[in-house]
Amino acid sequence: MTTVPSRPSPVLPPGVSLLRVDGAPPEIRRVLVARLGGHPAPTITAVTRAITTTV
Repeated sequence: MTTVPSRPSPVLPPGVSLLRVDGAPPEIRRVLVARLGGHPAPTITAVTRAITTTV
């Protein structure tokens, strides 16, 4: 069990259910991206940008 934003609900696998929680305090969500050092490949930059702008 975990909390997730409603945005990914259309792509959840069969058998996974989302339940709305009302009245709880707002959550602070963080995303941590770890990668190898050096200049990132364009694909790494694109994925990092995608996940940090949708959270």
